[in-house]
Amino acid sequence: MMIPETTSDNKLLSLPEELLDRLQRAATRKGLSLAAYSAENLEEALRAEDIGMPLGEAVESHRIHRVQLAAGAIQVPRQTLDKVVKALYSTEKEVTLSDWDEAGRWNGEYLRTLFGENAIDVIGGALKVSWNLDEVEMTHDEMKVELRFASFSLSEEMTELLVSYVVGLMAPLGYEKDEIDFIRGLAKLSFKRVFHTYNRR
Repeated sequence: MMIPETTSDNKLLSLPEELLDRLQRAATRKGLSLAAYSAENLEEALRAEDIGMPLGEAVESHRIHRVQLAAGAIQVPRQTLDKVVKALYSTEKEVTLSDWDEAGRWNGEYLRTLFGENAIDVIGGALKVSWNLDEVEMTHDEMKVELRFASFSLSEEMTELLVSYVVGLMAPLGYEKDEIDFIRGLAKLSFKRVFHTYNRR
């Protein structure tokens, strides 16, 4: 099916019928014609491309940002956070690591509530956006998860805290740490699936 012409300088655009039906329903909800709605959203797609971010990536980043805000996340300058963390490390390192593990567990439960079995699919993007990481690579199957991240601005302390946070984050999703290796700004983590069994009496 095609989006119909409205003026003489418009051209026909062939689209799959199912997609066109979805566009029509969305346009109706906004009180726009199909042509106007399509033109508006194509303009937004081009704006995203102009700033170097494909529309799909922009949508995913926005979704993750909203999830993080709903979970209580706030923005703090990294330099300020580094100072606070260094001060805590000097006197309460283990307590601080435990607190970040607990924060990860809470966020993992929250993501599991929102996305169910698909929660594991948003972890990589969520970490990259919320921790402002330079690189995140994540692979997973039903039995194992492997995660690598890099950040040129993370301190040694913040790297260790992020690792602790990720370990906590994975627990509610059914994974426990298997191997962990990290240095300042770089980490490689692997997790294995845990299946809980219950004894019936």
